[in-house]
Amino acid sequence: MITLFYSNKSFIKLEKDILYINIEFLNNIELITLLEYLKNIFLLTKENHNKYFLQINLININVLNKKYINIILSILNELKDILISHLHSTCLIIKSDYLLTIIKPILNKYDNCRPFKICENEQETKQFFKLNKLN
Repeated sequence: MITLFYSNKSFIKLEKDILYINIEFLNNIELITLLEYLKNIFLLTKENHNKYFLQINLININVLNKKYINIILSILNELKDILISHLHSTCLIIKSDYLLTIIKPILNKYDNCRPFKICENEQETKQFFKLNKLN
């Protein structure tokens, strides 16, 4: 597994064809940095003709407010054309109803261009990935 970004227990790692994002504790600057890394990863993905699954594990969202929700939406919309061709599917692991309530504004405002599922664990994620892959 290759670590592409690491800060304060949060990371982006790549293993084979799965991008793992773990969000535990981030301040505002770290969140923006993580999002910029993710954006650049997908720009490179397009350039290199790669395709990935995306697993996001939300352990804690301590800085997410309207401003950052809008930044996330902006980046997702900016990447939409790339994601259509280079993202197999996405799973979001959330074990907390409170976190799910916080993240719902993003989920409600963004039109997923690829299969998406909220999961409770990695096993559920792996099963979903097996069924949702680009050709």
